[in-house]
Amino acid sequence: MTRFFASLVAGVCLMAVSCCSKEAVTPPSVEENVSVEEKQESILETAPEIQGKLHIDASDIAELGLTFEPVEMKVKGLKRDYNFLMICDLHVIAEDMSEAEEKSVHIIKDRMENVFKTSGNTTSTLALFRKLGPVVNNCGADAVLLGGDICDFGSIANLNILKDELSKWTVPYMYTRADHDFRPWWMAQEHEAEIAELGKAIDGDEDLMVMEFEDLLVVGYNKSTWNVTPDALKRFKEVYAKGKPIVIVSHVPFNSPVDPSFGEKIMSHENGRNLSWGKGCAYDANAVTDEFLQMVYAENSPVKLVLSGHMHYSADTMLSATCRQHMFAPAFTGNIGIVKLIAE
Repeated sequence: MTRFFASLVAGVCLMAVSCCSKEAVTPPSVEENVSVEEKQESILETAPEIQGKLHIDASDIAELGLTFEPVEMKVKGLKRDYNFLMICDLHVIAEDMSEAEEKSVHIIKDRMENVFKTSGNTTSTLALFRKLGPVVNNCGADAVLLGGDICDFGSIANLNILKDELSKWTVPYMYTRADHDFRPWWMAQEHEAEIAELGKAIDGDEDLMVMEFEDLLVVGYNKSTWNVTPDALKRFKEVYAKGKPIVIVSHVPFNSPVDPSFGEKIMSHENGRNLSWGKGCAYDANAVTDEFLQMVYAENSPVKLVLSGHMHYSADTMLSATCRQHMFAPAFTGNIGIVKLIAE
């Protein structure tokens, strides 16, 4: 596995809607992303040699232009180690653009052909997603965590691609949406009912998603560009009370009450806006969301790790003395997160 990980290293939102106010929050700027070179330098500096059962063929790594972002953490209470893949901010765009406004087709084509690629990766995100199925099915992960903005906008064509491809996955997965996964940017008309039905057909599209293992809970904050719903908070309290270690998947990161530098870094990239969840942040938490966040931050919280994306670069912080948050670089660059939880 050391040889496997060495091969990994060597192979190395226009609008978000706050549920409480319905006011637009301008998402992270693609143009101001941290460079791929800077991202890779950061990953190489911090990469541990992850031991485990994961396997990805070197030929797949080379063909798809994959790079890997490792996160390793010891967790008390686990009876065994866990291995997850984290994929966020892929921004898949279908070739069928017939639903788009005529004046917006050139924007979509530019995003497909130029924005969501690295200079060294000529594979489109659509082609990458279609080829990921066999890779993730055979890699030996306990589950794949899809952390939002897997497609670029909520068209029927985009959602049908996700539905068709995910139906071929045999590995367990959790798909937490963000605004790009269901909002009809650039569409000639909204197909809200059809999009909702497609979402349910994929995986139920619950407000709070729960993947339960014998000694671990993975919780998905679905549609995290909106505030937590009362039903989601109720469900969270139920799983929280089980006392098992919890990993939360949320597209939008949580502001850190103990590490001001995390919010400062975001603001330095986003013209003074802190695009995370918290009081006074761009994603301003209402009472329900704030209660949810306080449960995460609590001294004796079972939440040990939060996995997020959204900002299109990597960052790591502590949310409390016992809860860590890792924010992943985007998958449209070929970046895949590798999360290893070590039993302690």
